[in-house]
Amino acid sequence: MDTIKLYEKTDEGVRCLLCPHFCMLKPGQKGFCRVRGNVDGKMFLSNYGKLTNIAVEPIEKKPLKHFLPGSKTLSLGGMGCNLDCEFCENFKISQPKKIIKFFYFFIREIISFAKREKCKSICMTYNEPIISYEFLVDLAEECHKNKIKFILKTNAYVNKEPWGHICKLTDAMNIDWKGSEAEYKEICGANEYVIYDRIKEAFEMGVHIEISVPVYSTRKDDSYLNEFVEFVSSLDKNIPIHLLRIFPSNKWNNTTSTSEIVVKSAATFLSSCGLYNVYI
Repeated sequence: MDTIKLYEKTDEGVRCLLCPHFCMLKPGQKGFCRVRGNVDGKMFLSNYGKLTNIAVEPIEKKPLKHFLPGSKTLSLGGMGCNLDCEFCENFKISQPKKIIKFFYFFIREIISFAKREKCKSICMTYNEPIISYEFLVDLAEECHKNKIKFILKTNAYVNKEPWGHICKLTDAMNIDWKGSEAEYKEICGANEYVIYDRIKEAFEMGVHIEISVPVYSTRKDDSYLNEFVEFVSSLDKNIPIHLLRIFPSNKWNNTTSTSEIVVKSAATFLSSCGLYNVYI
């Protein structure tokens, strides 16, 4: 296993090196993600093996259309996230404001469950999986020992070195592209715009990539997609793109749902730009 430096000690405590927040934590403090914290001067993952959701699902629900189509995946959800998206539909587990119910699973139990249910893959999803880096790595390695594919549904908001190791262990990803740099900072709580770099790195390392694009109800036209089209085209116009409607939720509870007309317009635009696999 690659040795990745996940934190560094400073006079003030420990600095997390996993994602672009670079949280500086004093003893007893947790980071932006709510699960990585300073315990006795070391970085500690508090949610290792703790799952809030486990379900057998069609792989198309991830959504993945071009990877093991027609198969079942075992979906696992934990808690916490290193973004703070105002429209998040899973905010009760990704942005918990109180203690939430979880179940502890040994990795061998997860593998056995997947085999029993004839799942060809295991997918970490529902909340952001990369914040549970140590669990992710251990689970992925055990999946491959048992000839089970390992999948992530991720925001890819992570630093380059740990991302490189994650990519080595991951067979397929659905990665969220949430919009412009301004949108990442204003409605998602990001302080760096790293999404294009992370998608490109995963693609170049041979990971099967599909991209999800939330379509906000406030969109007036499709011009916001120009930069995204240019980026995807520079990689491969065959990369599957999934357009997602946004519904009232979390801090956007009083907004209107994205109309089907707006989503279909975005789909037509992407297809007209030469992207071959666009799904609503």
